[in-house]
Amino acid sequence: MCFLIPRNGPLMTNSDMRVWILPVAWERALAGLGAADATVRAAGRTDRGVHAIGQVIAFALEWRHDEAELLRAMNAKLPPDI
Repeated sequence: MCFLIPRNGPLMTNSDMRVWILPVAWERALAGLGAADATVRAAGRTDRGVHAIGQVIAFALEWRHDEAELLRAMNAKLPPDI
């Protein structure tokens, strides 16, 4: 699965924070959904002077429901500033 996380909230204003904290928060949330071994990968930084609209993350997950249900479940597990 792949998600685009919009750039808003205090966590998303610092690229170093996005690269290190965002995957950890998502891995904890995925563990809360039963995917304790999930590894979240965040996309690298863009070239200097290029502005992104969000942070792209990807992970493998066996999910038997639709994407909307996954989004609701993840939002229930993630901190409010992500």
